[in-house]
Amino acid sequence: MKSFAIHCLSRLLFPGLWLTMALCGPTPAYGEKVTLLVINSHPDDEGIFFGGALPYYTTVLKVPARLLSMTSGDWTPSNLTIREAELRSAARIYGFAADPLFPRFRDVPSQSLANNPYTNATAVPPFTNRIDATWDYWADGVLQGTGSDVEAGKARAINYVAEQIRRYQPDVIITHDYLGEYGHDNHRATAYAVTNAFFVAADPAASATNLAGLAPWQASKLYLHLWPSHRLFHAATETRFAELGNLTPGQVADLALDCHVSQNKPDVSSVYRVGENYDLYPSQWWGLYASTVGPDTALATNAVERGYTIPAGAARGNFLEHVLPPPGTNSPPAFITNHILAMGALADVPYAGPALADLVTDFDFAWSESLCFSKAAGPAWLAVAPDGVISGTPGIGDLGTNTFQVRVTDQGGLSADATLSLAVSVPLTGSVTPVGWWKLDESSGSMAADSAPPSQDGARLSGVTFNQPGAAPWTGTSALFDGTTNGKIDVLWSAELNPPRFTIACWAKVTGGSGTYRSPLSSRKDGPQSGYMLYAGSDNRWQFWTGKTSGYDRLSAGPVVNNVWTHLAGTYDGRTVRFYTNGILAISSLVAVLANDTYPLRIGAGSSE
Repeated sequence: MKSFAIHCLSRLLFPGLWLTMALCGPTPAYGEKVTLLVINSHPDDEGIFFGGALPYYTTVLKVPARLLSMTSGDWTPSNLTIREAELRSAARIYGFAADPLFPRFRDVPSQSLANNPYTNATAVPPFTNRIDATWDYWADGVLQGTGSDVEAGKARAINYVAEQIRRYQPDVIITHDYLGEYGHDNHRATAYAVTNAFFVAADPAASATNLAGLAPWQASKLYLHLWPSHRLFHAATETRFAELGNLTPGQVADLALDCHVSQNKPDVSSVYRVGENYDLYPSQWWGLYASTVGPDTALATNAVERGYTIPAGAARGNFLEHVLPPPGTNSPPAFITNHILAMGALADVPYAGPALADLVTDFDFAWSESLCFSKAAGPAWLAVAPDGVISGTPGIGDLGTNTFQVRVTDQGGLSADATLSLAVSVPLTGSVTPVGWWKLDESSGSMAADSAPPSQDGARLSGVTFNQPGAAPWTGTSALFDGTTNGKIDVLWSAELNPPRFTIACWAKVTGGSGTYRSPLSSRKDGPQSGYMLYAGSDNRWQFWTGKTSGYDRLSAGPVVNNVWTHLAGTYDGRTVRFYTNGILAISSLVAVLANDTYPLRIGAGSSE
């Protein structure tokens, strides 16, 4: 596993800001330790104001990063889950490996809040600071209006951010303009919380309850958007990169912002464009607020970046100067884990495994490092292309666990190896007595036959085409569902199909509809939420939902790959829900599932209520 440099210096760079020595503790396992922590105020701020920086670090430089949204855009409470879902989808496009963090501090536009109690200059004592309404709400979600909760709101926000800094141990943190870009008090409050948490997280004497048990952590650098001192022009946002499909980071960020449908799909703010709503607050300009590793290298003379003049005295580059080794030192590449457990393969079915390039980190990515992948050992059927793409077709003789040695080599000849394991299997036969089995092997007709007693046949609607190619020779033919309201097969509700413990399974191949929910199988009721569903999610990941009365438990597995068959299975044993893709357990959850007691089982479509 790649180790990361830990910076624990005794003082900050800039006069007047000092630190005592922080005890950092051990580096956490990959998936917790990040290089970059991005903290925004609302879903969509991350793209508008931070823009191309996000896909540049996650995908071009491939450094571990995490996204935190202080609010969920919930001033209208019904927007909360909508905007969180939009940000989850956007985060995938930006390139974040994990879902964003949502502490759900209240979205409070206190700068324009009607009847803001903190603008009463005649009160005793006088209240003249509108942002105090934000702090009041952030204390407990309720507006007291008396000033009693203001300091509590500040402390709660600061300590929450400090906890995440200790938990994820970022080298670099970026956040909002201290003036709130266009003056939004939530942006101002976020910047205030982050600038204070930068110090609290490193202080061994910090006594907040939520920090207990987390070792102090001193981040190396903190950047504020548009901060006027120690300015940095973030370069490369308009450079095309092969890692981004020959798009620029700015273009990818604009695509991610299209996920924010409820906010009318805003655009990235940019110095390279005028006339958009937020272009007065360009995403390319930052300032180094605090550093333990020295200042960024300032330009001695003016420089021009794609026709835009960067003045002397500002820096031009990225956030990682002095954090990663400088160019020319050639740090070795490393797999993020020494043992890669890949999704399973099926005999006689072409296999598309994980892209090895997504499982490697190298400090030299910041300096345009290129890597070459290869297979060092293992069964002959699997091939590893130089760009890390895995392919091949296993045979019946390859059944069982297959183990491979894969290798990555950098331009300087340094290399790293990892073990890759995957299971090759065929469907079980003769060991299961199903209560429903729709083979979908009809050539025509209005019904889909159930091959298991009590033979609950399904009604086929006009948007279903039978006699399509199947997943493999032993699965027979399949049915094509056209995505319309008539693209479905309905099976009348029965207790046999909605038992207290169950296993559901199907083969599914997606041919389109990216960004929407596509369900191969569902038996659900929404009110109370109950039943089970399989989805190709709007984030293009396989999902297994189960109803639990107040909402759905959602398990997310690997990516949906268009035009590739995937075997999906979900189980519930009365206590634990498990989700399998291609025979491999992807994720599980402890949950009490409520059975659908009303609506039909539906093949090829989602909600049935």
